[in-house]
Amino acid sequence: MKALTTTLLLALAATSALAEEHSTANFLELNTRLTSIDFDDYSLDADGYGLLFSTDISRGFSLLADYENLDFDTLNYLDTGRSQDRYEFGLGYQRALLPNMGVYASLRWATLESKFDSGSQTDNGLTGDAGLRFWLVDDFEFDTGLRYSDINDPVAQTTRSMSITGTARWHLADRFSLSLGGEHGEYESAWTGSFRYD
Repeated sequence: MKALTTTLLLALAATSALAEEHSTANFLELNTRLTSIDFDDYSLDADGYGLLFSTDISRGFSLLADYENLDFDTLNYLDTGRSQDRYEFGLGYQRALLPNMGVYASLRWATLESKFDSGSQTDNGLTGDAGLRFWLVDDFEFDTGLRYSDINDPVAQTTRSMSITGTARWHLADRFSLSLGGEHGEYESAWTGSFRYD
């Protein structure tokens, strides 16, 4: 019985170490994104790239800076928008709740610059996300959550949006990881991939 208790305690400590080991808030991430916006009588596709920087400021809290560029397909009969640049700055939080499960959240101020054939438009607003992260094995984690935005998007023609997100991440080495993710909302869906250096 004593040996069994010791084994269970060691296993608990080992799985708890997974949460602590991969909860770093210091990283630089390069990502790519494929987006599709569905309207009543047509859909608009876009692809682009982004750069995310995070740095730890206190236990569990971090500063975030995010840039994303999207280039849209051309629909000759509509001035749908040619490209968008998004800049986001805010605060992130993450905490281990169980030996192999944690919670994450962020709140950011966003600026969205949309370029059309007829000119450009700049909009501002808040974005935020929250969810759960699971460490399944030492080199693999998965998170799922909700993302909210109250920024006016003239291309997607939305002022508020809510989407479900999910991301799988493989840790290739101590400081390098790759991810594949998806996002689905009422009007917009996307696939993402990233390379991260911790």
